[in-house]
Amino acid sequence: MFIFFDNKIKPYTDLIRIKTSIMAGFGFILGLWLAYQSKKLNINSEFIFHSILGFIGGFTLSGSINTFNDIKDLKIDIMIKPERPLPKKLVSLKSAKYFAIALVLVSLVITIVLFSDILIVILAIVFLGFLYSVGFQNIPVLKNFLVAFLISTPLVISAWLVDKDIVYSNKKIMNLFTIAVFGFMLFEWLKDLTDFEGDVKHGKITIPRVIGLKNSALFIYTGFILVFILFWNYLANFQLSFIMILLLIIQILILFSSSKILWNQTPKIVDKARKEIYSVFALTILLLFLLN
Repeated sequence: MFIFFDNKIKPYTDLIRIKTSIMAGFGFILGLWLAYQSKKLNINSEFIFHSILGFIGGFTLSGSINTFNDIKDLKIDIMIKPERPLPKKLVSLKSAKYFAIALVLVSLVITIVLFSDILIVILAIVFLGFLYSVGFQNIPVLKNFLVAFLISTPLVISAWLVDKDIVYSNKKIMNLFTIAVFGFMLFEWLKDLTDFEGDVKHGKITIPRVIGLKNSALFIYTGFILVFILFWNYLANFQLSFIMILLLIIQILILFSSSKILWNQTPKIVDKARKEIYSVFALTILLLFLLN
């Protein structure tokens, strides 16, 4: 069974960057949860049903964008990421294209059937994801912002479905959305640090190429400090609790992990720090459900 998973399923979970896709799915549920809490609505079967299908929709949409991105980056990944599913030929290029299209279709069907109000928004996200893959990758900051925005969007989309005015009237949701966008931008910059050598050889323009590795590391770490301050400000809206203290400790761990890149910008160290931060960031999202 495990051999079947490693040989047949894992290449596809790697292709969609399953952690990022899960984040997008949970972002939808979190936005829905915050909106229900704000409107003082009871958690009912409709909430559970919409949460499950919303998670699947966010998951498949994010997965399709990540898959299209891997298809576009195949030539670069052959050199700098030979372990990825496409360069390693664990998944054929043709299969990857069909897989990406299938994921998009699943997301669109769910949107049309249950969330038709946001169909235009979902189509716009698909279009922006395609633009990123084919044209925005050589525009520093903009490309990082676009990826972060696409991953974070489910948070506000689901809240908007509950109440179209809540996105503007509820500061908690918008503050959390801002933190999410900025946090994911920092993850993207960490990824650019990891891919520095390959990006240079292929002429890709990134922040590390423009300002250098050490300056980029300092810039990114300063960004994590800012996220910590923003998150502290967000938590100030709640009463002191064990969950709040735990969340603050977790944010300190993020600052500790990200500080490693200040002294060493080698791909191995940066990638290790990025994975540690990503895991802690995922735990933060889960704990936010207990906070609200």
